[in-house]
Amino acid sequence: MALVIDTPTLKSFFESTLVRVATKLNIQDADWKSSHELYSEIANVNGDMYKLLVDFFTAYIAWYNVHVDIDKAGTAGQLTVEQNKALNDACNARDQTRSILIDAYHQI
Repeated sequence: MALVIDTPTLKSFFESTLVRVATKLNIQDADWKSSHELYSEIANVNGDMYKLLVDFFTAYIAWYNVHVDIDKAGTAGQLTVEQNKALNDACNARDQTRSILIDAYHQI
């Protein structure tokens, strides 16, 4: 079984999230800027939103890495107890940070 998400798709998702948040923060020409530029501008405009993005991306990467580990172990569909716990924990962290980020996004 293949990974649920590959690295290019993950990168694209992160970039689109940055553009979406930057646009909501009225950052000029957000869709024409690099991720690095957007991170810097978001941090300057709204430090709290920047922190929430970092938390969300960190949780998302952790979730992705659990899937990479499962894929490498060849245990997809037959997870060990430890893998199942790691996956559940990663999913919960990802979902919680996403919810917090979305709530903050809608408050802008």
